[in-house]
Amino acid sequence: MSEFFWNGISSEELGLIVTKPVVRPSWAEEVGEISVPGRTSKLIRRTGIYRSADLTIETVIENASPENLRSIYSVLHGRGRLVLPGEEDVYLNAEVQQLAPEAVALFMGELPVHFSLSPFAYAVEPTISEISAGTGWTEIMNSGSVYSEPELRFHPGSGSVVIDVNGSQLTIDIPAEVTAAGTEAADWWIVADSEVPIIYYEDSNGAKYSMTQYTAGDMPLLHTGTNYIRYTGDCTAMQINVRERWL
Repeated sequence: MSEFFWNGISSEELGLIVTKPVVRPSWAEEVGEISVPGRTSKLIRRTGIYRSADLTIETVIENASPENLRSIYSVLHGRGRLVLPGEEDVYLNAEVQQLAPEAVALFMGELPVHFSLSPFAYAVEPTISEISAGTGWTEIMNSGSVYSEPELRFHPGSGSVVIDVNGSQLTIDIPAEVTAAGTEAADWWIVADSEVPIIYYEDSNGAKYSMTQYTAGDMPLLHTGTNYIRYTGDCTAMQINVRERWL
């Protein structure tokens, strides 16, 4: 049976039966046009910006009682992760649009669920790879259909760490308070999150402290296909979450 999942809860658990095939939309990149004197046609400029897409899932309510409707409405709201039927390996960042009034849904026995979908579709189980120490390159594959904004993390040492991704470098100076923590900081993480983007360290209690002011250079990006990464400096257990995504 066709079912979708909203924040880990299936439509079947909610007592909703999907009545029509669900097709995930794609996201088109916005483009601009530039007029150039002397040219008879305009130049096309890619913006790198993708608009949200709309999706409606048509359902009927298996047991349209006031109690069940209240349970359904208490779940289907706000922002979260949406997994569509037949695409259990990817999730969408989505927002539930305003549902029909409960009285209308109760009378009709139907509930169309409208979502606004942010770009893109993301891997439910993204690729996480270890980065080899030393000056040699580690190959990292991005199997998505569009560039990704990965997360890099490592255990800190002292001094500076230079991360080179496809020739673009990011330098991270280890803060004095991390170095002063000595062996206590051995299991702390320094994280470079390209999606936000932010760089921070996380201590053993899970507390996070921004350290973007201690960095210079470009946040890592991974183009589709094979990428190359290496690092120098005093750190251990460096790993990268590729965060594959698709249009």
